[in-house]
Amino acid sequence: MKLIRNVAFLCAAIILLVQSGCSKPRPDGMPPLVDCTIVLKYSDGKPAEGVTVVLRPVSQGLEKWSSAGKTDSSGKAKIVTYGQYPGAPEGEYKVVLNKVEIVGEANSEDGTAVQTEPIEYYSLVETDYTTEEKTPLSLTVGKKSVSETFDVGKETRELVDRFVPGAGM
Repeated sequence: MKLIRNVAFLCAAIILLVQSGCSKPRPDGMPPLVDCTIVLKYSDGKPAEGVTVVLRPVSQGLEKWSSAGKTDSSGKAKIVTYGQYPGAPEGEYKVVLNKVEIVGEANSEDGTAVQTEPIEYYSLVETDYTTEEKTPLSLTVGKKSVSETFDVGKETRELVDRFVPGAGM
């Protein structure tokens, strides 16, 4: 019985060593990251699915560390830094949201894209949340894990841009 426990312990230790040896090294100067989860709900309580959540640093010195996530079907986004390291650095952030629907497409003739129809870009979150300057959402990441829920207003589909082929450029 003792031999089985020792073998199990040895196997677990080897697995941990192999996993830690296989992980990508963190970039030089990257600060410690804190586990961060953001949940987005519409005013009616429905989860805001498929929304990109970007933490825009207010604190000095964090500009270089991009932290973001995308909400799942329950409206939950796990924040990662540099697209692969779980968590976000400690600091103050503005929370910027983005979800876009694109209507129309470029037609391709002989491999060359030819735009014949208008392309329209719709924001599927209220535009007040889509820029750092306008968003009312903010987040403080401290030393302990963070889980914050935000109400992001009503579901919307607002035309924000339209490209018409041949129109003045």
